[in-house]
Amino acid sequence: MLAFTIDAGGSEREQIYVMLADGREQLCITNCPHAIHHFGAWSPDGMQIAFASNRRDSAFFDLYVVDVATAHVRCVLQQDRYLTVADWSPDGRQLLVQELLSNSDHNLHVLDLETGELRLVTPHRGDARFESAQFLPDNRSVLLCTDQDRDFLSLARLDTKFARLRPLLERRADVESCDVSADGKRLVALLNRDGWSEVVIARLDERILRGLVSVRLPGVAGKCCISRNGSRIAISLNSPTMNPDVWSMDPDTTARTRWTRAPAIGMENVKWVEPKAVQYPSHDGLQIPALLYRPADAPAGPVPTIVHIHGGPEAQDRPNFSPVYQYLVHRGYAVLAPNVRGSTGYGNAYCHLDDREKRYDALRDVEYAHRWLVASGNAAADRIGIMGASYGGFTVLACLTRQPELWAVGVDIVGIANFETFFEHTGPWRRHLRACEYGDPIADAPLLRDLSPIHAVDQIRAPLVVIQGANDPRVPQIESDQMVAQLRARNQPVEYLLFPDEGHGIVKLENRIKAYTAIAEMLDRYLLS
Repeated sequence: MLAFTIDAGGSEREQIYVMLADGREQLCITNCPHAIHHFGAWSPDGMQIAFASNRRDSAFFDLYVVDVATAHVRCVLQQDRYLTVADWSPDGRQLLVQELLSNSDHNLHVLDLETGELRLVTPHRGDARFESAQFLPDNRSVLLCTDQDRDFLSLARLDTKFARLRPLLERRADVESCDVSADGKRLVALLNRDGWSEVVIARLDERILRGLVSVRLPGVAGKCCISRNGSRIAISLNSPTMNPDVWSMDPDTTARTRWTRAPAIGMENVKWVEPKAVQYPSHDGLQIPALLYRPADAPAGPVPTIVHIHGGPEAQDRPNFSPVYQYLVHRGYAVLAPNVRGSTGYGNAYCHLDDREKRYDALRDVEYAHRWLVASGNAAADRIGIMGASYGGFTVLACLTRQPELWAVGVDIVGIANFETFFEHTGPWRRHLRACEYGDPIADAPLLRDLSPIHAVDQIRAPLVVIQGANDPRVPQIESDQMVAQLRARNQPVEYLLFPDEGHGIVKLENRIKAYTAIAEMLDRYLLS
């Protein structure tokens, strides 16, 4: 039996469905369309699913168990917190519960399903993440990735009885995820080395890893799983020149076999471009890592260029397969994708360099991307545009208001324009998490007002494309509406595409074609003419 989630129109109010393995029948087992449901874990006997939902109160996630045969749902933990289910113990008696305090600070608890007792097993000071956590066969130990008292995520073993962590694998790179065989003897983990993925395979002893083997992958692995008997590893893998497919790996020989071949209909003869990893200095000398894509047949020297800012900001632009980047490069543009301060993948110290009042420094990192492009001869100063989605969309608007002389054109996709209205209208379950990153909407109101691009619209000189999904629960439509209204009142060139059947980003094919055609036409008009 398979379990999967579906939302409607990008609302992110996912419902959980189960389907027979042959696909003959599917059933919605949550049936609460006003609420979000986060899949957690199957019970060991495969008869129940544990999940988190905000059906009681939209600001908090309680924990539930549903019988897949009868769709009977019972609440097993009700608290005013953001809780998710990480795993179900092999003996069926406990749930491993993750609590999100912020995007960079978590707790892990063990919930006794018979008594209802919830026990904290990761007491700590300061921020610490506990991710990819799963029970080992003894029902007491947990394998996980954590950055407690470290700059990078490491692999560790947690003794839940004594709340004690034992490091297993530490590198100057994030151990992003892990999985373990049913007998707990063989594990696989994924490392992030400057964006590229590395697979680590080892035998698990109580105190140490044995027979450790590392394999650098030619791209980015989104997920890795090991079979119950430990004989095969499954990896979802993509690269700038290869769209995502599933591969298997032999843990003894590390030989890879491609299981799926995603079709490239109509794109068989396209010249996919590999990016070049570069660094450039920012205003304070900090080196900013970036990926530079240039058209394959472009001569040496300046070409029209797009600086693309990722969302998050706790995220990283990695060498993934990006149809958008390849589309732009195919049309003759170079794309620079910087991982400005505040990005993940380079350690916690780097990730926190943009917190609250330090956000101005991250915006200057984008300014210095423009400077580097010109100084390095990759672009002409008057032929550089800026583009981004979500937090990247905010960065676009902020840079257009603070560095108006630099940018020839802008593309804002579901970006924040006004932090005051953003906090008023974003999903209630997100407000605390976002306040930890951007600043408290009350205590830090002056800072947030100064950072909000809506209060400096009169500084914008560049023409702008604004893309918005009407069902966006993260950056609601009001953010784009007010920015467009202010620009139009000043007769500033702006094109607004509002999609009634989309949420936080544009995913439907017909909508993507419409949106990126409009974007390309705007870029051509102001960067190629």
